[in-house]
Amino acid sequence: MHINHDEPIPEGEQDAGLQLKVTLAAEDGPELIRLLDDLPRGEVARVVDRLDDTEQERLLHLLGPEEASDLIGELSHGQAIDVLEHLP
Repeated sequence: MHINHDEPIPEGEQDAGLQLKVTLAAEDGPELIRLLDDLPRGEVARVVDRLDDTEQERLLHLLGPEEASDLIGELSHGQAIDVLEHLP
């Protein structure tokens, strides 16, 4: 799944994406886990896809190995490959 970034972002997803970006900037791993756990499965993939490569890397780092693995498991195969290819 790849999101067309030219389409308008639905309001609920926009709010979730903004909350995720703010929490990423605060480097609050436990809050990131809570935010992601509260999102429906399909929305997690859409919100993660809207993060840039640096934000995706920071997200996986802050989640830790177990939670990052769970997150990658929720992504489509192609999206998971895209995220993992950008890791150092």
